[in-house]
Amino acid sequence: LAAEAALVHQAGRKFGYIITSAFLPLVDDIIAAGVDVLIGLDPSEGKGTHLPDIKRRFRAAGRALWGGVSGAITVEMGTREETGEAVREALDTLAPGGGFILSPVDNVREPTDTARENSRAFIEAWKRMR
Repeated sequence: LAAEAALVHQAGRKFGYIITSAFLPLVDDIIAAGVDVLIGLDPSEGKGTHLPDIKRRFRAAGRALWGGVSGAITVEMGTREETGEAVREALDTLAPGGGFILSPVDNVREPTDTARENSRAFIEAWKRMR
């Protein structure tokens, strides 16, 4: 991982790493490897994911986080209200001090009415709270 990050940095680019579950014991190693942005913070499916701790550690290292809302559970299967609340929780926990990209993790794949409606609710909540 460190070699890949170094190669990307040598080209003058930022290095993103995707991992969505059970990575809390690896956070310091991920940071030390040179990861600039950790992609995949899923508060619902991310086993062993303590968002405030991850935010604190990445913020201290000057690194960024990407995700914050479960695409599969919240956006695809939740309600508008649950989706809006998940956006609020993600922004409250992960946005302070910068270095946060809000997105559904990993993405929204189901072409259902619920997924479409909750995608709208996601965007509306972000617009209200940004």
